[in-house]
Amino acid sequence: MTFQTFTFAAAAEISFDFGDFNATEVTVAPITEAAREVFAAMFGAGVVSVNVPKSQAPKFADALAARGLAVGYRDSGLAVG
Repeated sequence: MTFQTFTFAAAAEISFDFGDFNATEVTVAPITEAAREVFAAMFGAGVVSVNVPKSQAPKFADALAARGLAVGYRDSGLAVG
């Protein structure tokens, strides 16, 4: 069995909420104004969150980090980032 390890940002600008174990998607939401601007550029003005397949979450996190955003994670409602 393989476990994935995450490094958590001290001041996250993006939240990845993995929800419950059986969920197939991750809810990704901007936290800061800079993150909201990136989301507006990517998805259109007014977007508050997007759902991403769990299998694509690491790639999406890398893409957001490449745009200069700090990424944080949530697991089952427990904020860790």
